[in-house]
Amino acid sequence: MKLGVISDSHDNLNMIKKAVNILNKENIDFLIHCGDIISPFVIRVFENLNENVKNGNFFGIFGNNDGDLLYLIEKLGKICKLSSNEAILDLAGKKIYVSHGPDPLVIKSLAKSGEFDIVCTGHTHDHNIKKINNTLVINPGELCGYLTRKATFVIVDLETMDARLIEI
Repeated sequence: MKLGVISDSHDNLNMIKKAVNILNKENIDFLIHCGDIISPFVIRVFENLNENVKNGNFFGIFGNNDGDLLYLIEKLGKICKLSSNEAILDLAGKKIYVSHGPDPLVIKSLAKSGEFDIVCTGHTHDHNIKKINNTLVINPGELCGYLTRKATFVIVDLETMDARLIEI
């Protein structure tokens, strides 16, 4: 089973479209957005995700820059299960913590606790994939590519727990 992890798309429709195309080609089973989706009009692009993801396997949380939260919930909420600041998910037998940007000490503490198989964050716009004890810690970087000039996201094989960075 494959998990896509994206963050900080910041309304860059071109990069979101490219990512959706790659995610569909990879035939992902789940998608997590770690915040800073920004505007409700991005639903037009996310509606092109494969049917499996759109039908209950697309999860998102709000970031610090998300705009019209009510309209995001109304529009994007049709295909994405949205949560406020953090979420705990159970996907394919893996316990996953998702937040837009907790303090690095919190991330380390969550990973060391052994409670989670995967910890996903965003906010910093810098990609990072590392193991802390037996927990996979993922920041997919920025999908928008605005700050780092690198549009990135991550695909995780939930059976092998191998994660790979995809740069558009």
